[in-house]
Amino acid sequence: MTKKSLILLLVLLLLPAASLADPLHLSEDLSETVTVPYDEQDPAAGSYVYSFRYPHADPADPRAYLINEFYEYLASDTKANTIPNLADYYAGIRTPASVTIDYEVTCSNDDYFSVRIHKTENADGEMFETWEGNTFSLQNGMPGTSCTLSHILGLVEIGETDNWIGDRQDSKVREAVYTLIWDRIQKNAEGVAYHKDLVREDVDSLLIAEQDFWLDASGNPVFFILPGWAADESEGLLTFSVSLEEIDDEI
Repeated sequence: MTKKSLILLLVLLLLPAASLADPLHLSEDLSETVTVPYDEQDPAAGSYVYSFRYPHADPADPRAYLINEFYEYLASDTKANTIPNLADYYAGIRTPASVTIDYEVTCSNDDYFSVRIHKTENADGEMFETWEGNTFSLQNGMPGTSCTLSHILGLVEIGETDNWIGDRQDSKVREAVYTLIWDRIQKNAEGVAYHKDLVREDVDSLLIAEQDFWLDASGNPVFFILPGWAADESEGLLTFSVSLEEIDDEI
């Protein structure tokens, strides 16, 4: 074999591995709007409207199933259970209501795919907003399973069945994250109007550290506290970007 042929062979052998190192390929969103009238004969009776939009990976990407099974199940369960139950509730009190769910990709690299989910609920003139983070391992993930912070830090393997190990590591991660966030709050470099009676123990109850986060473009977790929970509601969603190295050092 000539030197030129050997180089060509090596390039061809590396192509599949290189393709898997690309960000996840997305296709058309998994989205739907379901409208449930309270009275088919009387449009004035109001209705319950539920609209969702989730990411959907291109089936041609060999990692697509890791993401798609998660959101396909979520969409199916929502339509089969969540929507009928809430529609019945609001119909019973004759209150028009709606839910809108949208997402934003916050991290997409060869290791992880992470999204921020934003949910807006409107009922009886009141609006409620919630956020959620979903992160998936593209290297060691399991179909339909998102990652916890312990997985990302390498403290627990995805699919670990020993609950004692998982709980122990999650507890260490929570304590480290709460300590780091409380340090940020005390320094308050951003000048946030935190509640005057906020104490360290409150942080423990305001977020679940091992799951209330998304990854940023650098692959570091961004934790969040909902508006009004730790500071004046006008401050909006509170976010705390903490590097994996900081958490690992604190542990």
